[in-house]
Amino acid sequence: MTAHTPPPPAPQPSVLRTGGSRLIVATVGLTCAIALVTVMLQAPPGRAAGLAGIAVAPAVLAWVLYGHPHLRIAPDGLWIANPLRTHDVPWSAITGLDARLGLSVERTDGGPIAAWALPAAGRGIVRTTGTRARIAARTSPQIAAVHEARAASAAAPADRAGAVVESRWNVPNLVLLGLAAGWFAIGLATL
Repeated sequence: MTAHTPPPPAPQPSVLRTGGSRLIVATVGLTCAIALVTVMLQAPPGRAAGLAGIAVAPAVLAWVLYGHPHLRIAPDGLWIANPLRTHDVPWSAITGLDARLGLSVERTDGGPIAAWALPAAGRGIVRTTGTRARIAARTSPQIAAVHEARAASAAAPADRAGAVVESRWNVPNLVLLGLAAGWFAIGLATL
């Protein structure tokens, strides 16, 4: 009797984004909250409502650009939420992953899809004993997790062979940006 090794398990759902994006959103949000409280305490009520848009708009922009983008690994593929568009990419539609400048998913039915949530980790100095220090690309743990999930999905049976990428606009983000831009313009007009 021969030993049979089972295929690796399908990737478990997980949501990926960088810690730096959370830090940016928290910092901008805190700064804007302080500005908003200052405006509300010092400006007359009618003028404060307009000026509040100047404090709120950067927080909304930071959230849309850094807080919202994420990548979800699921058993059937990747769900990439960028600031303005969201893409549902089944494993069978992925032909490659490019991590030079950040994660970019190459697909069978069109051009690549960049994942805003997973930028490249940059470069660092690598030192080994007996050799000179050299600069090498660092591997992002989030991008490594996507590579591992794709490798695990290749061993699992394909559920959605020939599936296509579904892309849609992030309407709530677009509406939120429009409202914030309008409120910002009102704030500038009240200066």
